[in-house]
Amino acid sequence: MEMLESKEWPEALPQEVVDAEGSDASHGANAELFLREVVKKDVKNKKVLDYGCGTGHLVKLCRELGAESVGFDAVFYENDFWKENPATMTTRWNKVMTYGPYDFVFMNDVFDHSHDPVFDLYKIRTMLKEDGMAYIRFHPICARHGGHIYKRINKAFAHMVLSDKEHRELGNILPVQRAIYPLYTYDAYMTRSGLMPIYKQPVYTPVETFFEKNKILVDRLNAFYGKHSNNEISAYQMSISYVYAHAVRRK
Repeated sequence: MEMLESKEWPEALPQEVVDAEGSDASHGANAELFLREVVKKDVKNKKVLDYGCGTGHLVKLCRELGAESVGFDAVFYENDFWKENPATMTTRWNKVMTYGPYDFVFMNDVFDHSHDPVFDLYKIRTMLKEDGMAYIRFHPICARHGGHIYKRINKAFAHMVLSDKEHRELGNILPVQRAIYPLYTYDAYMTRSGLMPIYKQPVYTPVETFFEKNKILVDRLNAFYGKHSNNEISAYQMSISYVYAHAVRRK
């Protein structure tokens, strides 16, 4: 789309954030943000599992703060922290189980890439102590950067504007989960997994009027959501950048 070249089209993320992504500083800042904004509790002397731990920066930070922390991911990361901690940085679920149950289980921006989200949430539930807490940051597909294509195309909602065919031609692979009504979807999935959400906080980013003024964009955004009788974009859903949730085991 030629329109993607428009200087009026807002960025998905500030370019300096995109440029820094993947660096140690970026991973460290994200770990600190998760503890500060999502967990909001002292992890000292707690047993912690980071489900979908990636590079391990959150596991490392928790240890520095006095927690006994374990990292689990489907992929082995070739970095020093993983190599130096083979017992507690693992791709093997049976290892995770031997260290459990846990006071806290974290899931940070993992859910929306899951091929079986209810099962992943169920696994979290099984690892919680009776009074344990799951802390989750969801990143819905409807967010301005929810498609994770901003390194190629740093344009807000571009992943929703482009068709599946256009994404394939550009080599873009969108996250598996398309929670276009995230608050309802996340509640439903947590309930089905045996978790009971006791706190939920959406993080909103206003949607620029740029997306409401252009008929082509309105039509394409509506095509992503399905036909709307009023032919207006789903600005409320699109304004939800993240959802923070605290959940306990359902009795």
